[in-house]
Amino acid sequence: MKGLANFIIVISALGMLLKLAVQGGISPERAAAILFLVVVAAALGKVVIKLILACASLAIFLLEYVNHDMGQFQQLAITVGAVLMALFGMYVMLGGMRKKE
Repeated sequence: MKGLANFIIVISALGMLLKLAVQGGISPERAAAILFLVVVAAALGKVVIKLILACASLAIFLLEYVNHDMGQFQQLAITVGAVLMALFGMYVMLGGMRKKE
């Protein structure tokens, strides 16, 4: 199951990078290089790298949603951050951080 989760991270990064490349945000060569690094990071399985990838894709989505207006982005990021903290709290309370044997 862990291998499937790593592959899902690669798929989400591919979608994000394709969108950026099609819109002209980055060059296709740079997108390919970043995707290679994502595959290596997913293969290594480091939690911090996965967290950074998830936050980057969320930030890019929020920026696109508010048409790159930094004032609206900051307000939306604070709101989404509060929701994420609440969801993480529920995850911990329901025993999501317990080690499974």
